[in-house]
Amino acid sequence: MIIVRANKRGFTITELVIVIVVIAILAAVLIPTFASLIKKANISADTQLAKNLNTALVMDEAVNGKPDEFGEALDAMREAGYLLANMNPTADGCYLAWEKETNQVLLVELADNSYKVLYSAKEGYGDPDDSWYFAVKDQAAADAIKAVLANVKTEMTIMDTTVLNEELASVSGEKTIYIDASLAVDEAGPIVLDNANAKITMDLGNSKISGHNNKTLSIENVPFQLSSGELTLKGGIIEATGDMLDSDGEVMNNVIHASAGVLNVEGSEINAPDSTIAIALTGGVEATFKDTKIVANDNVVQPTGSKVLLDNCDIECGWLAIFSSSSGGTAAEVTIKGGTYHATISNLLGVHGGVITVEDGTFNCDTASKTLKFYNITGGKIVLKGGTFNGVAFANLDEAAIRAMCNLSDCSKGITVEQVNGAWEITVK
Repeated sequence: MIIVRANKRGFTITELVIVIVVIAILAAVLIPTFASLIKKANISADTQLAKNLNTALVMDEAVNGKPDEFGEALDAMREAGYLLANMNPTADGCYLAWEKETNQVLLVELADNSYKVLYSAKEGYGDPDDSWYFAVKDQAAADAIKAVLANVKTEMTIMDTTVLNEELASVSGEKTIYIDASLAVDEAGPIVLDNANAKITMDLGNSKISGHNNKTLSIENVPFQLSSGELTLKGGIIEATGDMLDSDGEVMNNVIHASAGVLNVEGSEINAPDSTIAIALTGGVEATFKDTKIVANDNVVQPTGSKVLLDNCDIECGWLAIFSSSSGGTAAEVTIKGGTYHATISNLLGVHGGVITVEDGTFNCDTASKTLKFYNITGGKIVLKGGTFNGVAFANLDEAAIRAMCNLSDCSKGITVEQVNGAWEITVK
């Protein structure tokens, strides 16, 4: 018996067109529906995030009072475990804003040159003005917000070294930048401020800025370089570690290298345990270190031709916590107001030209002798107005005790020691 199979019949052009049209109709109907459902889900998640952030603000306000600055509000959120990245909602066109007057986070939707507050924890907030703060990742987001709400503040939060340097180069005037992630400058290059028009405050929060493998004072991997403008670093951890050696066989890992401009460091922790010069100020720099902890091996702060104030700092080193230098140029001026300074080997303070004035502070050295280092340059001076050394007030020491503390191994000229208006002045002859 012979079985004959009929040929399989395919779709006609007309049938294919009908199927495509049906799919297109379904897509036109369902895709916006799905997109709407996705946005609603994202808005729901963003609303919950805003609620959590507001809970953190309420708890902080109960303890510390109402914050006066955006940074203080962010600190409260950070303490509760929320990073600045969380200030960027998932729903398209939506942003989180901190409203200063009511101390709350708002969920705001921007569209068609108008805005809508999708969520607020409290009533009574005002119209968008400079009391509204938006945290943004890039200039594009800032521009999108400013296009609708011209008077609000857009605060930059950076999580990338390249973007950060682009921002630093373009800023004109005062700017606060919030760092939301730990940054390593090994490959991306250092964070550089070379902008005379910029006055930058960099809030590091709980972030860590790190660099390593540094050889010289002109190295590329110093975490921070300042050559013009004003840079203020607040909080965070700044560190330099590595195993690259200089010509003397020592690790030369600078954390901050400033050749000009104004440098302020407040409430930060600087960690460079193997460094021979942790903070190098090589030109006419004005620098202030306040409530800052610094751990380094040698030359914790070395200024040349710079003016430095250390206010209530905590410095731990092997030797030469502060080394004032002129090196043939303008002498440095260093003033110490309070804090603790500890050398595990010797030489707490050293002058290679310039003046170090101690107004107050607690100084300890595991080697009582050779604590004050003097080099063979006229003009080097250490003035001891207040403070204590190994538990004894400087004012209660006699001349013999002061001389016993002096290391003159590199100073053939000798020194003079005298009391002037109750302060000890030790000067290179």
